[in-house]
Amino acid sequence: MQYIVNNKGKNTAVIIPIKEWDELQRIKKKLQIFDNLDNALQEVKDVKAGKRTEGRSLEDFLNEN
Repeated sequence: MQYIVNNKGKNTAVIIPIKEWDELQRIKKKLQIFDNLDNALQEVKDVKAGKRTEGRSLEDFLNEN
């Protein structure tokens, strides 16, 4: 990993190897899936509690990203 600094010594950018970048992207995708599942569960709870009149289908949630 390399840091790029400005003339005052402040970090302004980071260069990381592509292998690390790819791993970070895989982790990000997994986290987005978990976040979508959490949102789906909350929506189901809201529908059951009468806070929403209808929810999206499972297929809609799975096709979100």
